[in-house]
Amino acid sequence: MGKSFKRFVAGLVIVLIMSMAIESSVFAEEPAIDVSHPFVDVNNRYAYPVNMLYEFGHAKGISAYEFGTYRTITRGDAAVILANFLGRDLEKAPDAGFTDLNPRIEKAVNWLANAGIVSGVTKDKFEPHQPLTRGAMAKLLVLSFHLDFPEIETPFVDATGEFKPYIEALYGAKIILGKTETRFGAQDEIIRGDFANMLFKAFVYGQGGVYPFQVISVDLIDSDTISLHYNNVVHYDFDAEKLADYEAVLVVLSNEESFHLTPKNSILSSDRRTLTFDHEDLSGYEGALYPFKSSREIVFNYK
Repeated sequence: MGKSFKRFVAGLVIVLIMSMAIESSVFAEEPAIDVSHPFVDVNNRYAYPVNMLYEFGHAKGISAYEFGTYRTITRGDAAVILANFLGRDLEKAPDAGFTDLNPRIEKAVNWLANAGIVSGVTKDKFEPHQPLTRGAMAKLLVLSFHLDFPEIETPFVDATGEFKPYIEALYGAKIILGKTETRFGAQDEIIRGDFANMLFKAFVYGQGGVYPFQVISVDLIDSDTISLHYNNVVHYDFDAEKLADYEAVLVVLSNEESFHLTPKNSILSSDRRTLTFDHEDLSGYEGALYPFKSSREIVFNYK
């Protein structure tokens, strides 16, 4: 990984969150997500991954104010973004033998080919201007991030041939869904927005499930109800129940006994910035709560 991604893993990056690959419409009344990119065609569904690519200079827009979210991405452009994302020394890559590469993409393709991540359409043709397919994207992700997840049979009738094991691996890891319940769209061209989403989510899993969104404050409503407040809008991949299960709030009692809260009756606020749920009654106890992946200590005393 390059220096920028070491900083990201260390938590010195803007808040990002993973997103599923299933197609979805724009949410008409979404609260705004804080971003620094200038693109007017990027809604909340794509905001985090696109902002990450933009912040670290791994991808540009098709113009100053358009990312090209709903346009297809070519094999050449995908190779450049992926190679930049992985942060390798492209200068050292041997020539892979493709005769149709221009200087802008040549080093990226050569490095990826020598790493066994991409291959040509023929021995000497990479076809950089051809659109990338969703099936090919699945293969790129598994090979790039060494995602050795168990291959799980999918409900997709088009998960066949060369891309079948890669689609099954990503499906088993819950990194991807289909375009419909029974169709992955393996031969469909992938759009730039979904490319960014899938790339980021695979990176998250490759880092061991690092989900870098943060609890900024906690309210103890009473002895059996808690509210967690976030520093940004919770992505729409998370409903209240899934988010509550993810949080895994640790309780450490004064007698040193510890356990995690068991959430129930979870509610996510309308602005998607506050999660409230019921849990075990702490009446008669004192101690401290620790939200997941947080150094915050919330002291309580219900004696």
